[in-house]
Amino acid sequence: MICDSLIANQLWRTTVNLGVGLAIGYGSSGGEGPTSIDRTRGVIYFENATGVFARGVSVGGVITAGAGQLGLPARQNGTIRDHELSHAGRQSSALGWAFLPAILASYAVGGSFGVVSTLDLSAFDYGTHAYSPFERWWNDAPDW
Repeated sequence: MICDSLIANQLWRTTVNLGVGLAIGYGSSGGEGPTSIDRTRGVIYFENATGVFARGVSVGGVITAGAGQLGLPARQNGTIRDHELSHAGRQSSALGWAFLPAILASYAVGGSFGVVSTLDLSAFDYGTHAYSPFERWWNDAPDW
């Protein structure tokens, strides 16, 4: 039974989470496709994104960002690549099927708290990183 649930978790992570990540990557790159693949870490990069995903996002082992964004410093130390690799690896693997719903709920709460605490709608993005458990307490990459 435990083996079955581990297999189901891995299948979900490698199909649904990866599928969502690839859809974001292809969609935000205008259909251009991945720019590189890191086989050691098991990560597919789309460093040709435009729009809302150009700052950097990771889902299911796929990291999407605009050209040159991943090399930029994160808000405190390290790079945006370091930060996104933490999501793409440890968090996605540990949560499997629960990763997408959990991180979306966490960002919704964190973003809302950012807006409420500042009374500024533009603080939603800040709140997703300042108050989300995925960013503040369970991310081995540098803080934003």
